[in-house]
Amino acid sequence: MTLEHNSGPIAIARPQTERSSLLILPSEQPRPPRRYSSTYSASRITVAALQHNSNDVQLLPNPNLPRTPSSKGIDDAMFRVKTLVLILIGFFVGWVLREASILTSQEGIHPLVQQRIRHSWDRDYREHQTQAAKMQAMTSKWSLEIQSHEAARMAMQREREEWENERRERAMLLQLDRQIDGSRHDVGSHLD
Repeated sequence: MTLEHNSGPIAIARPQTERSSLLILPSEQPRPPRRYSSTYSASRITVAALQHNSNDVQLLPNPNLPRTPSSKGIDDAMFRVKTLVLILIGFFVGWVLREASILTSQEGIHPLVQQRIRHSWDRDYREHQTQAAKMQAMTSKWSLEIQSHEAARMAMQREREEWENERRERAMLLQLDRQIDGSRHDVGSHLD
């Protein structure tokens, strides 16, 4: 007995139970209709309950159906990501174990490893000293610039004070000149 379903003809087997349940197996490779999304397709149904003449009907997946390309691509990408993450974790664990084994016991370290550690520490110390010297040079340069700016500011302030003194002196001389001119005018008017 076959039953027509929207994904194609389905073979029906009637098991020997009291409830008269129907077991539906897809009989051929149906193509899912376009209205199904990639997450829900008739070919990928695992279990679904349908009512047919008051009997329970189950749809089982067809193992012969190919996987949809979108889910296969997603699975391949997830496999690649998981593999990459596992490789990175492996490298990290290996590095941690190597560093831990180097730092755990000094007496058990091979002389070449001790020499490599010393060279590494010396290189780090030299880099630190170089950075400290650069910072010291920058600090002294900045202090010299600050001192030169301060000297320039003081020189400008002295020059401004000199200009202010000259302006006052000119104003005072101008006032004296006016007073002298005023007194001459007064003297001249008395003589007339």
